[in-house]
Amino acid sequence: MELDKKVFDKKVFDKKVLDKSCMITACLIIGVAVFLQCRVQESTLFNTLLLLLGVTSVIHHSRLKKWIINDYTCWFDILIVTLIAVVGLFRYNFHPLWIFIILYGGIVIGIGIWRNLIPEKDICIWHASIHLVFICILLYLEFNNKNLNNKNLNNKNIINNNLLQFIKK
Repeated sequence: MELDKKVFDKKVFDKKVLDKSCMITACLIIGVAVFLQCRVQESTLFNTLLLLLGVTSVIHHSRLKKWIINDYTCWFDILIVTLIAVVGLFRYNFHPLWIFIILYGGIVIGIGIWRNLIPEKDICIWHASIHLVFICILLYLEFNNKNLNNKNLNNKNIINNNLLQFIKK
């Protein structure tokens, strides 16, 4: 069955198809997650959440016809973002860069997008910028955090110790 070229062009190159930059940066998140998992060579809560974040982001951003789709995928993506933000606070010991990405994402999405301050045609670029800044900060923190690079400490102990100290307070 041959697809009519005009029908194909109209469906694939329809102006309602959103910018693909969020999808591309979501794929980069998966790539970084796999890289960090291979680097550590053990499964940690943070790395598992990072892999889930990449997968849910790719699924969520693969739907290019409409920006906001309130379904289980969207809400699961938001849940994973929230969990990785909280676990990252403890993993990176409340590092200012980690706090910055949480605030940047919260301001861009919470105020800019949900309050309709960013034009719909620009939402995808702004959201992709959150992905890129997140990736850059994540890689910086992973390679420059002395606690994470110390061979005597493994990542599970860092997170568990920080969480236990927080709970005991």
